[in-house]
Amino acid sequence: MEIKAKENREVEVITDILCDSCGNSCKTKVDYEYMTLKADWGYGTKKDMERWNAHICEKCVDEKLSFIKFKKSDVDFQTVLGTDEEMEKKMNDYYLKYPKIEDGNTGTE
Repeated sequence: MEIKAKENREVEVITDILCDSCGNSCKTKVDYEYMTLKADWGYGTKKDMERWNAHICEKCVDEKLSFIKFKKSDVDFQTVLGTDEEMEKKMNDYYLKYPKIEDGNTGTE
């Protein structure tokens, strides 16, 4: 006898990431691009034991945070994108897939 179990679940899905400065979407053609700012305030401050975080779009980083001397380094894309298979899947999720051309039909006629 084959036993199958089914269960309905509610799943929360992120549909956009908004900049906490300007309110615009951080979505690009490929993914979401933003800077994450985080602070854990400790004792001796007026913000004792508060945790702050914000997502800031590239435009706001360039326009509003240019006074900060960020420490910059190159990105290790293998770490960011994962394996070749993970990278290919991610790219396929964002680009249109063209129909297979069969029997010489290019679809342009």
